[in-house]
Amino acid sequence: MDISDVKIGIDASFEGVPFKAGLSMIQNYEKIGFDCVIIDDHLMNFFPEVLWDPEFIDAAKSIESPNNLYDMCTIISNVVMNTKKIQIASGVTECFRRHPADLAQFFLAQNNLSKGRMILGMGAGEYLNTIPYGIEYNKPVSRLRECIKIIKLLWQEKKNVNFNGEIWKLKGACLGLKPYRKNKYPPIWVAAHGPQMLSLTGELADGWYPSKFHVTSPNIYKEKLEIIKESAKKAGREPDKFIPSLFAPILIDESKEEVKRMLKSEVLKICGLFLSSQHFEKYGASHPLGDSFDGLVQFIPSLYNRKQMMEILEKIPQGVYSEFGFAGTSDEIIGKIEDYARVGLKYIILYDNTVMVDMNKVNDVQKSLTKVLDYFKAQR
Repeated sequence: MDISDVKIGIDASFEGVPFKAGLSMIQNYEKIGFDCVIIDDHLMNFFPEVLWDPEFIDAAKSIESPNNLYDMCTIISNVVMNTKKIQIASGVTECFRRHPADLAQFFLAQNNLSKGRMILGMGAGEYLNTIPYGIEYNKPVSRLRECIKIIKLLWQEKKNVNFNGEIWKLKGACLGLKPYRKNKYPPIWVAAHGPQMLSLTGELADGWYPSKFHVTSPNIYKEKLEIIKESAKKAGREPDKFIPSLFAPILIDESKEEVKRMLKSEVLKICGLFLSSQHFEKYGASHPLGDSFDGLVQFIPSLYNRKQMMEILEKIPQGVYSEFGFAGTSDEIIGKIEDYARVGLKYIILYDNTVMVDMNKVNDVQKSLTKVLDYFKAQR
């Protein structure tokens, strides 16, 4: 097992917090020594606002609404200008709302301003960022494939770009901006889970950014990574330079009894909605929104009233969070990360769910996260 080069990042999206407070939080993450901060790109939060009250979720005591979200580009621009070392990534953006040329220009501009610290994280998109806003969600894989090809053409071609795709057609397009370091463009990480997306990732991307609930065990992670590597080889690319990462929601406390207590929290059942039906089978249950429901991709929280949401949550089995993220003490979380590192993980992005259950644990969470970070930094 080689854990000497495992890097630790953290999701630092401003989910309902004041802008200055969010920016200060990221500066603190840089000071502590995290390798990367991830900034989400959503128009609305996945957490249903109809359930956002202190009686149900502790975070509502200090945050007015989960949907008070700043634009990703606004956050990234400010983070770039107010940090010096930490890498900055979109986690993830998509090309239904954002045109490939806009993404190419923005991330190359931020690459220059940050002196080479940007990562372009991309995915196939979700319903909640498209359908409620009148944007048709269709051909997500084809769209993403074309988008990445166009971005690379605009970055690397010295002449004007022509592109005749199914989704986009470019004629005489150009982007004169160069990267901060010669020929060192922002790496593109793809949030891939299914066969087509995994193949696309190996063919075109520089990194893989799956969610833990799509790779619920190291063995599944290894199997999917092998698909990516095979695709990379077929495309004539060098898989050794590829960065396998992981988005990992966590519930963390130094007391095992506290972890057990928090795992029984009703608010964590929300995470079950983001899972696909296969995750429910081991609990002898079906997905409350249907066996064909595709979890995070299809869930639109604004379409349900409080009564409907409460009825849905009653059908989610207790303990389903174990499918969604990691839960345990800092030592146990370290062990879980090591298990994935054994099969190829090089970069993990942590996303804390602890304060969602208990806001009083903010300081304790930071201490525990720092312990995880310090452990892996000490291996380098």
